[in-house]
Amino acid sequence: KTLSAALQLISDSCPVNMDLVATFCGALCYLKATPGLANGGCVSLTSKLIPGLVYLTPVPIILTAESIVHESAHLCLTCRERTSELYLDTECRFRTPLRPDPRPVSGLLHQVWVLLHLVHLYDKLLQNRSSVVARNEEKVRNRRRLHSEGLEQGLAVLNGARSALTKDGVELFSRLSNAAVAL
Repeated sequence: KTLSAALQLISDSCPVNMDLVATFCGALCYLKATPGLANGGCVSLTSKLIPGLVYLTPVPIILTAESIVHESAHLCLTCRERTSELYLDTECRFRTPLRPDPRPVSGLLHQVWVLLHLVHLYDKLLQNRSSVVARNEEKVRNRRRLHSEGLEQGLAVLNGARSALTKDGVELFSRLSNAAVAL
């Protein structure tokens, strides 16, 4: 029921992200965390060994929608990485906003790519004003703000890491920067 409601919420609110999900997410699989997660905890992930499969823990509708879009965005960029050289230097590491450990430029680009999709999702959720969003408006606004701050910080770090990107990588970074400004 939650998966269906989350997919419907994405579809009703943000057709662009629904296209992303429909194109890159082939299956959704619930995970049972042992020991259980703290209240409000959420885990989602994909595997490069099984493209199209999104794993996620059961959470409320809005966070389920976020997890699905988040992982579909990763799957999309992973597909692009297979067909286009984006990175010149895969060894250098960068401190990024959302993780304490230094990450390769690919991880940084994934972070920015995903956050752009999530800010867009939350913008559209707030515009749609479904009943589930209306009941959780403050939480939705907080998630949007949190992702927007991470996106801004990630873009700043990625700007400083441009020398680790190929021409295609720099072009993608420019498109991401322009899209972020438009939000």
